[in-house]
Amino acid sequence: MEDNKEDFFELVFEKMEDSDAFDMKDRELDRLRKENSKISEKLYKFIDQRVHPKSRKKLIDIIEERNSRTSDYYIRENQLYYKNGFLQGMYVIISMFYYRKNQTDKE
Repeated sequence: MEDNKEDFFELVFEKMEDSDAFDMKDRELDRLRKENSKISEKLYKFIDQRVHPKSRKKLIDIIEERNSRTSDYYIRENQLYYKNGFLQGMYVIISMFYYRKNQTDKE
């Protein structure tokens, strides 16, 4: 049963991603993306200029593999945040209805 719950939230998360529902406009996020891009450019420029050619390809491969694993990590983390946020939202809604019903029953 737990696997079905995970599959459900992963499916919903993927559909939301596919529909660009997570493409949020945020100045701070845009600033951080630009900063990240600039740092990446500096890193690759440094590698091209300062790392010996024999080591350059291997270093870039390692960095790209690390970037890929980091991306996988963040995707999974975002899926879990989405799932937990959804469940917490449902809990709040159910609690409000439960509280309201109990208030109505007391009157």
